Amino acid sequence: MKSHKLLLAAAVAAVMASCGKDDAKPEGNASEIQGTYDFAGMSVAGISTVTVPESNEKTITYNAYKTKENVGSVVVDAGKFVSTGMGYSIDTTVKSEYYDEGLLEDTYELPFKATIPPAGSNVTYRLIGTDSIHFDKGFITVPDDPNMSGASQEYGVRIAWKGDTLVMRSVFSATTTKLQSGFTVITVFNSVQEVKLKKRK
Repeated sequence: MKSHKLLLAAAVAAVMASCGKDDAKPEGNASEIQGTYDFAGMSVAGISTVTVPESNEKTITYNAYKTKENVGSVVVDAGKFVSTGMGYSIDTTVKSEYYDEGLLEDTYELPFKATIPPAGSNVTYRLIGTDSIHFDKGFITVPDDPNMSGASQEYGVRIAWKGDTLVMRSVFSATTTKLQSGFTVITVFNSVQEVKLKKRK
């Protein structure tokens, strides 16, 4: 019996993610990023490949979005990111390709909508060199598969300035193997996340 629906569900569940580890570098001067910011939005681009070895099936799912209705603020001091009332909405389409025995059998476009209600967080960080930040956990909620979430994990971001906007870019990669409904499901996931914070004058 083919696991077509199981494969698609697993792929769609894995299209969101958080961040990757940073490189070890000398710590920088945290005063460079201290201040009060408004949340200006987030973009995510991800691709997941889900395979079921027993049936030689594969689903590749592509997801990309920019958040809407962005609200909230972040205060950065010498050691913490403290966010207040941060929330947003997503209204996009997830695209999937289903392969059986190596042949493309079907394609899907499924709507993906989500509203993340305003919430706050208090996260410690350290500046690494002049272009990276290491967080002890995530400071912004991302609607992802709970088993792949980086919200409670350490992670790193690359930082850059675009005028008065701090841009934080992170890369996430993961491979999971699970037994679902008697099938082995292997998911390989990669995503890039970019968070923008506009500094108040």
